[in-house]
Amino acid sequence: MLLRKNKFATMIHLLVHYHMRTGGVSGVIREEILALRSLGHEVMFMTSSPPSDVDCPVLVVPGLDYAKGKECDAESLWQEVKRAVAALGERVTWHIHNPMLGCHKAWTSVVGRLASEGESMVLHLHDFAEDGRAENMAALREVSQLYPMGQRIRYVVLTRRDARALQCAGLPEAWCRVVANPLADVTAIAATGGEPFVLYPTRGIDRKNIGELCLLAALAPPGARFATTLHPGESRRQQEYAWWQHWARELHLPVEFGVADEQGGDLAIWMERATHVVSTSRQEGFGMAFVECVAWQRPMLGRAIAHVDEDLRDLYGVEHRYLYDRLEDEKGLDFSLMEKDAAARLLVDVKQGKVQMRVWRHGIVRDAREWLGEALEHRQALPLGCLRDFSAAEHGQKISAIAAEVAEVECGSLGWLDRNRVEEFFSP
Repeated sequence: MLLRKNKFATMIHLLVHYHMRTGGVSGVIREEILALRSLGHEVMFMTSSPPSDVDCPVLVVPGLDYAKGKECDAESLWQEVKRAVAALGERVTWHIHNPMLGCHKAWTSVVGRLASEGESMVLHLHDFAEDGRAENMAALREVSQLYPMGQRIRYVVLTRRDARALQCAGLPEAWCRVVANPLADVTAIAATGGEPFVLYPTRGIDRKNIGELCLLAALAPPGARFATTLHPGESRRQQEYAWWQHWARELHLPVEFGVADEQGGDLAIWMERATHVVSTSRQEGFGMAFVECVAWQRPMLGRAIAHVDEDLRDLYGVEHRYLYDRLEDEKGLDFSLMEKDAAARLLVDVKQGKVQMRVWRHGIVRDAREWLGEALEHRQALPLGCLRDFSAAEHGQKISAIAAEVAEVECGSLGWLDRNRVEEFFSP
């Protein structure tokens, strides 16, 4: 084993992620650290560069940064990790976030090696490469084995759909848990009046479907404004982002891009200015905006994500009034499924009033302009009681209990899930 095991030693919860750049997973990790420490656990964090706002000791492993993943081979990274943990003489349970996402094939291989060494592990999967991420999947094909399975390994996922994906591939139901992400403790902001200002709290990567945000702006009544908070950063899809920026300028759409990056200010400042929150994302592991908007006391509008929508309603009692299942033209073509050239032509036609768009929700169709006008007049947020299952304290209790399970059992034989079954599960 990589570390000396001593069943009488105090367990260290070692959380691991590629980086702590702004994003959903980074926020989850911050809350998870605070929650575990509040329970009296010893917590450490391993990442690629020193973060400024993490309240625990940090082990820096530069090779973990997936932006540099192509320069790092698995053996070199293994040695880096060994050096980083060499001084930890106590028992460690590894909490590894998104290890099989396909953004760092060397790290995925190292995680498999940790599993083969008998390390206690909680593998926290926020997203799946198999879920429409072709480039990530291409990288994973170079990894010989994925998804380790054993007595000392537990999987944490965000939705019932994701749990089914792993179970279909051979994972025992008891070794996978659906655990809601923790929400940061925020102060609800009093509703603002005035013209609608619709905020998309997101980084502008392609799956966030920024083109559809432009379409909503083209459909909106006069006076409404829309904005995204962040630019794509180091995304490989800068070209698509620039494409929609171009069309927004060309058509004089009321959309601002990356306002927090361009003008400064944290999310709270921009949320205070907002009247509504929007999401047009095509794919999400969960989509924290759907519950964060409740914490901020802002109504949500935009595109529903079917498996997330079902869990929000069935497990947590969260049901947003102004989401749609489809946003389509007169021919019945959903905007999110169009190639960007066709989508841009449609955007021009909508702006010029040549095309009528419609939204579908639970089999009911409405004129999109009428629907959006009504949604922007609606200013009532969902009650804060909807968020009881998303508290950091509850999340910490659940993660702590899962970690205790894997730390207390003997190391049995190691198996591997059928990776092809996972891929088949997510195939259209």
